[in-house]
Amino acid sequence: MEFAHRTIQIESLQAKNGFIQLVKNEKGKNFDAFLPKKKDSTETNEKTNYAKLAYKLLNRALNLVPTDMNLENLSLRMNDMGKKATVRLDKLNLIDKNLESSILVQTNTFTQNWRIKGIADPRNKQTDIQFFNIDTVKIKVPYFDERYNIKASFDSIRFKVSNMDMDSGELHLDGFTSISNFTINHPKIASKDVVIKNANFNYNFLFGENFIAIDSSSTVQLNKIKFNPYVSYNNETDKIYTLKIAIPKMKAQDFITSLPDGLFTHFEGMEATGILIIT
Repeated sequence: MEFAHRTIQIESLQAKNGFIQLVKNEKGKNFDAFLPKKKDSTETNEKTNYAKLAYKLLNRALNLVPTDMNLENLSLRMNDMGKKATVRLDKLNLIDKNLESSILVQTNTFTQNWRIKGIADPRNKQTDIQFFNIDTVKIKVPYFDERYNIKASFDSIRFKVSNMDMDSGELHLDGFTSISNFTINHPKIASKDVVIKNANFNYNFLFGENFIAIDSSSTVQLNKIKFNPYVSYNNETDKIYTLKIAIPKMKAQDFITSLPDGLFTHFEGMEATGILIIT
């Protein structure tokens, strides 16, 4: 029996007072049945069309995001060999493309209140949301401090998707993302906190039949350092990885003061004059 291809969309969703619990202990995991199984080695080695695959997955995901949503008191509880974390969605409202939510995060080491606010328009494939802490302190990244001894935090994150379009067999995905006062601490990285005050990425991703790329029109800014990256993976005839970075000339002092605090300690306090040219 054949079925016509149909698009499934969720227009409205309301839910309250529920939880999902994920547990891993010496007896195993309670979510093993939901994990993807290993593929049979006898399966065909037919190449993946990256543009079609990415477009299909993104469309399916966006179609499952309601245009009208009201969620209250929903929790995700995790216990990884005693390392516990609870993420409780106190409320989430999506009305007329306006998204606002408040989230309580509790772990063995801290408790915080987070907020997500912005614009979400799943049918037009656009979003512009900001993630920040309701409290006055930085947002701490849960679980990693106990699991990997990595302490990470930030003031806010912004994520924007302005365009998602399939044209002539290529998928274009454009937008902007930024993070402020990102801090990370781990003995193998540096002896003290490493801080990136401001970082942003104007991205233009391209997906083709045989390639995935970050287009050179993309711009990365790290404090006052700006550059245009080009990154690609192509498997048309063989697996080829390409990385190019174009850095325009800039003041030498701006380059030094833009380096992450705590990472290049021998540059701290250094003063320089002139123009820096990197080729």
